Amino acid sequence: MAKILLLFWAILFFFSNPLRAQELVQDFEKIGQYLDNYEADSSLVFLKKIDTTHLPSNYKCLWHLYTSQAFFMKDSMGKAFKYGIEAKKLFLAKDSLEKVFEINLMLLDIIDSQKKLEFDASQIRQELETFASAKKDPLISGRAFGSIADKYLLNDNGPAAIYYYNRAISEFRKLKDTLRIAKIEINKGVVHSTVFKDQDSALYYYRKTLPIFEERNLTLLVSYNQNNQAKAYKDQGNYTKAMEHYERANSITLTNNNPLTRVIYYENLKDLYVEMKEYKNAFLYSEKLKNLNDSINSTAQNIAISDIQTKYETAKKEKANLELKTKVEKKTRGQIILWIGLSLSLFIGFIVSYLIFKNAKRKRLITDQEREIEIQKIEKTLKEQELNTIDLMISGQEKERQRLANDLHDNLGSTLATLKLNFKTLTRHYNEEDAKPVLENAAVLIDDAYKKVREIAHEKNSGVMAEEGLLPAVEQLARKISNARDVKITVQGFGLKSRLESGLEITIFRIIQELITNIVKHAEATEASVSLTNHTDYLNIIVEDNGKGFDKRKSPGKDGMGLSNIEKRVEHLDGTMEIDTSKKGTSIIIDLPL
Repeated sequence: MAKILLLFWAILFFFSNPLRAQELVQDFEKIGQYLDNYEADSSLVFLKKIDTTHLPSNYKCLWHLYTSQAFFMKDSMGKAFKYGIEAKKLFLAKDSLEKVFEINLMLLDIIDSQKKLEFDASQIRQELETFASAKKDPLISGRAFGSIADKYLLNDNGPAAIYYYNRAISEFRKLKDTLRIAKIEINKGVVHSTVFKDQDSALYYYRKTLPIFEERNLTLLVSYNQNNQAKAYKDQGNYTKAMEHYERANSITLTNNNPLTRVIYYENLKDLYVEMKEYKNAFLYSEKLKNLNDSINSTAQNIAISDIQTKYETAKKEKANLELKTKVEKKTRGQIILWIGLSLSLFIGFIVSYLIFKNAKRKRLITDQEREIEIQKIEKTLKEQELNTIDLMISGQEKERQRLANDLHDNLGSTLATLKLNFKTLTRHYNEEDAKPVLENAAVLIDDAYKKVREIAHEKNSGVMAEEGLLPAVEQLARKISNARDVKITVQGFGLKSRLESGLEITIFRIIQELITNIVKHAEATEASVSLTNHTDYLNIIVEDNGKGFDKRKSPGKDGMGLSNIEKRVEHLDGTMEIDTSKKGTSIIIDLPL
């Protein structure tokens, strides 16, 4: 019993050994990097070094998947299909349907790359469509539609292929994935070239996508594009242009799928020399093509793929038959199998060990959860303190402005009014003609000062005019800035027939004022707009400009409230704030509950 428990703990320690786990993570990350860079040989070197006997199940799945991808890059399609099928079985056992989706796409690429392969891939394509429909993910749907379109392209069904390619592009546009869209559009070019025989349309798509591939240094796709352009020019009879693009394709150094790419290149170049009646060169490339096809041995790979698929389907049927047989035996079994003492002891020992391990894991989980809760409490407290500080700051500012307005109105205003009356009296009774114009001019100046003091006093309540409300205050702010600056600001209000709560109006006005200040200081805009819409239960605010935009990580207005503080104020009011900025301008949308 002790030896068995010791063996159990030894196995448990092996899998929980952090050093071993770290090595595995590093190895598989390295392999993933090699595959991302199309370095198939380097990937296989690492994969062969890994002992798969004691690999955890998740790494065993990845090992088969990476091995399949590496052989696919080397055009060893038989081995790629073999390991891909094994990886699919392992991921199905783990219910990892997203990985199964990826593998199904690769299996279809393998099948579609093989000439004269009689293989029914309808089941795989059905699995793709079912999974894409269930996930409703643009990336998954786009890739599934692209794979379906490839099938129709291979069957020369041009309209259906274009239909599904367009659906794929529609999905990828939701993600703004220009590279995937370019890959689909080059295939649309192939449809126009090979099915519709419309070389002008084909060349349009080839020229459109080439800069995207060149910008990302995707040499394989650049080679495909040049090769496709050459074929289109050849079919148009422009042999000079065709030869020019074939030479460009052949000059590119490829790191993966080189043999199959050269097969396409040699076939097209051979046909071009035949049409140019240069039969010596045509024969030369025919020999190169024959030798390359012999080295690839696609017939043998087709046989291997068919055999593997047959074994896979047979294994599935055998498993189903075995499960059916087991169910029948369980129904007809009349007596319970007796456990011998050693088996019972082993079982109990295993349960005890498992419970100890489970309990320790549960305690660690509870400790982690308590620590996380404590961190959340601290963060919440800090956040509330920060919002309270902002509230106090704004409240203090409003009180100070109110005090200043009252002082100006009650003290300085009355003093100036009295002084004005005295000067008028002096003007009426003063007889010296030379002094009278001076006194009259002084009276005019004092009158102007009095008007300005009254204007300052009437701007109390933080710029929100007490008599009129939020919308007129915002309109007045926009007019002042528009008159003083090069930026034109328009204001629109909808449904603001009744006044809002005074404190809420002040806060909203300050937010809009800060956003407009940011536009004037930083946006370099010529036009801006403010829209306020009352939807009964919430207020919608939209502030837009046609300026240069900004980096969200470095928000403007650091000397004022700043976007981060505005977001905190909106959040404090239980509202939401969205920012959409680009080089063509900025839109900020705020929704506040009423």
